[in-house]
Amino acid sequence: MEKVKLRGATLIMVISIILIIFGAFSLLGGVASSFMGRLTASTLRLDDFALQYYQTVGMISLISGAVELICGIFGVRLRNNQDKAGTLLIVGIIYVIVTVFTTLYTNMLAAAGERVIAQIIEATGVMTDSTGINVNSLASSSNIVSMVIGFALPALFIVGALLNRLPPKNLYPHNA
Repeated sequence: MEKVKLRGATLIMVISIILIIFGAFSLLGGVASSFMGRLTASTLRLDDFALQYYQTVGMISLISGAVELICGIFGVRLRNNQDKAGTLLIVGIIYVIVTVFTTLYTNMLAAAGERVIAQIIEATGVMTDSTGINVNSLASSSNIVSMVIGFALPALFIVGALLNRLPPKNLYPHNA
């Protein structure tokens, strides 16, 4: 029997490992956001809006982390199975859809985050401009990098799934 290698297997493996790592961090971040948000809101006596903000951010992080983790596990398990390339394609499309919705929802929450930060500054009396760093430009550049990575990973996952649908490469061609 000839040994073959699917064309997208390596790409899917690399992306899947990254997704598993990012997914695990995102799950931890979601739990931390929910817990620390509740702690911060109660300690600083912030209003219910702040508490709901942290709960929402935590939930978004949990959902995106779970999807990343599941996609990563599917990728690792199915990367060498050409018959499952369609399944990987569907998983990649679901990942794109979840990424679009979480990105849009997170961007919609930016104004709410500014309101919560203003409450925290008011409650603690901490001045944020004492460093001379433009926090808004840092946040927007971080957001752009996050969006590029956030959309590159599912795109590459889909490319790997599409490559797996192509005929495999023979690693050891049979010499007759």
